[in-house]
Amino acid sequence: MWGVLTHLHIRNYALIDSLSIELRPGFSVITGETGSGKSILLGALSLILGKRADTSVLRDAGSKCIVEVTCKLKGWPVGDFFEEHDLDYDDHCTIRREISPAGKSRAFINDTPVNLQQLRELGSLLVDIHSQHETLNLKDNSFQLAVLDDFAGLTSRVEAFTAQFKEWRTLHREMANLREHLAREREQRDFLDFQLNELEEAQLTPGEEEQLQSEIALLEHAEEIKLRLVQCTEMLIDSDENVAATLRNGLQQLASVRSHDKGIDELFERLQSASIEIKDIGEELARQEQLIEVNPSRLQQLQERLDMLNGLMHKHQASNVAALLDKMDAIAQKLEGEQSREEKLELLKKQIAEREEDLQAQSAELTVKRKEAAPQLAQKLCVLLERMELKNAEMSIAIESLSKRTSHGDDWVQLLLRTNKGQELMPIEQVASGGELSRVMLAIKSVNTGQQFAPTLILDEIDNGVSGRVADAMAQLLAEMGGQRQMICITHLPQIAAKGQWHYRVSKRDEADRTHTFVEELNEEARLHEVAAMLSGSDTTEAALQNARMLMNAN
Repeated sequence: MWGVLTHLHIRNYALIDSLSIELRPGFSVITGETGSGKSILLGALSLILGKRADTSVLRDAGSKCIVEVTCKLKGWPVGDFFEEHDLDYDDHCTIRREISPAGKSRAFINDTPVNLQQLRELGSLLVDIHSQHETLNLKDNSFQLAVLDDFAGLTSRVEAFTAQFKEWRTLHREMANLREHLAREREQRDFLDFQLNELEEAQLTPGEEEQLQSEIALLEHAEEIKLRLVQCTEMLIDSDENVAATLRNGLQQLASVRSHDKGIDELFERLQSASIEIKDIGEELARQEQLIEVNPSRLQQLQERLDMLNGLMHKHQASNVAALLDKMDAIAQKLEGEQSREEKLELLKKQIAEREEDLQAQSAELTVKRKEAAPQLAQKLCVLLERMELKNAEMSIAIESLSKRTSHGDDWVQLLLRTNKGQELMPIEQVASGGELSRVMLAIKSVNTGQQFAPTLILDEIDNGVSGRVADAMAQLLAEMGGQRQMICITHLPQIAAKGQWHYRVSKRDEADRTHTFVEELNEEARLHEVAAMLSGSDTTEAALQNARMLMNAN
């Protein structure tokens, strides 16, 4: 006999101040009066499995809540999880969850901090909690499909299919977004092409506008400039009494006396230099005048060019020609990007087609496997239902093709049931009573115990709606399941409690001004009295004790 959960410690949770219990391998039962706090244990355990929580779970709002379990991992394939998340692995593992008074949640695996997703992942590998309301999941077709896949050993294949389906859907969304983007770009393409052609045809040159402005200013004043240059040239070297001639005359006057005085000689030299410079300036002015052209057609051409540049700068909100060139590059890149996106769209189409082909093949294989497993599962469930006093029960599993593929394939699954002779097979949600749903759910749990499963199964009152011989049969089945995995069953039925190898009683007591929940493991004598009390009520009679003894000895 083996088990996975070996110890549970809870502090400051709901009605629990502090409790620690040893958990045993095999089949354990938890009993207690209604409202005693049995579901509180499940709530605490759910924190270990990654359920979200807030400060409402704190018994003492000023202290943190701690839930801790010790697990025995030897023999269970969870090593990959520890390796993937870089966690220390040991045959014994401690999982702890803390909720602070401020509402902050912290989780630990072997004292290493982990996030809730990691906690959920490890929890799903170790523990399967079946709460009271989960029996209603039998009415849900997706749950029914999961049951069939679990029985057929397809769970890992379906998970892989789901992952690829999500990738395929992501590619589809990406393609849709890309098409929408391209559609907007195509609407603008003609305009962008026009803009780019217009800018390219302008043959823009950086700094061109300054050069144009300078040349235009020169041409606009060409006549005046030529006139002034001519006048200045005549005044310096061409008129009868020009400056150059006057300086030459002055030089002649000083030439005869320069040798008599050093100062005069220096002045002569200076005057000679001035004469040379004046002559040179006059000649340069004449040459400059010849270079300047009065050209109205050239002026008009330049003004038109500048007007065109100004118009482009205004249109594109550019401050100069360099900015226009940047705009032209941006438009060209945008058009090139559109071409790149067109190529990416074609690549996406190819990838989607390949994924669809792959998904189609996988989905077809899943359908074949499901159709092979469906009658086998139905037959096994019928056998178990007959054991649980549904003598005339018959089950069938209908598999139909969906018009649209889902993340689980192309199949729609429907559990069909009839419980009486002469009835037609009908969807289980239309024909099964509450007690019958409980028995079907237990049968499913029993069948899938032989498949891939979490080593610890916790059942919260799966016996709702049953009694008498049905309760006996369910108790026997639960005991058998406890031989294959660690089973913990919360129950109100004495028949099931009597079959437990280990028995825990939950009770609620008032101490001072507060109510407390306690959990104790019962010895044989205490078990006897607890089962007797479940049979007879508050007054435990000798007859009840005798009946309890008979139930317990029937193990």
